[in-house]
Amino acid sequence: MGDTDLEKRLALCLKAEELSGSSDWRETTVALQALQAEWKALGPVPREQAQELWRRFREACDAFFTRRQADLESLQAQQRVRHGKQQRHAQ
Repeated sequence: MGDTDLEKRLALCLKAEELSGSSDWRETTVALQALQAEWKALGPVPREQAQELWRRFREACDAFFTRRQADLESLQAQQRVRHGKQQRHAQ
């Protein structure tokens, strides 16, 4: 028996959940975007399973992208502080 779209969506959920804790921002972003494209290309599944699988998939993706955004904002804040210190030292 081949994979059904339901089985494929479950596999995508598991992959996204596995990647959601990664701190390799660049590589994981590309991987999750590929999973999202794969998800979009799949056919429909029964509504009762579709909603739960979609929730799991979105939560895993959102967890990663929220952490990535927070890290980016933290780096930008650190750069502003360093830039401000460099400006004061240059004067």
